[in-house]
Amino acid sequence: MKLFVDNVPNLVVRAIIASRLPSMFCPKSVFAMDPELVKDIASETEDKRLRRQEINDKLKALEAGNNLCKQYALRVTSG
Repeated sequence: MKLFVDNVPNLVVRAIIASRLPSMFCPKSVFAMDPELVKDIASETEDKRLRRQEINDKLKALEAGNNLCKQYALRVTSG
């Protein structure tokens, strides 16, 4: 019963929001919105941007290490 009670409001809210999305975000509606509101909706937070940058930096470091390992492996197998 608890699952039913928890799910009903969740599903109802989703259905209401989903049914209104086409009118909320049609091009005319978005164009009529205040630019700050559009920015708030569409932009990512500073925390997310910093986290993405950290992950990209780690990825570059891992790729550089991978390239070094490949070069070393080529020298060992060909030498």
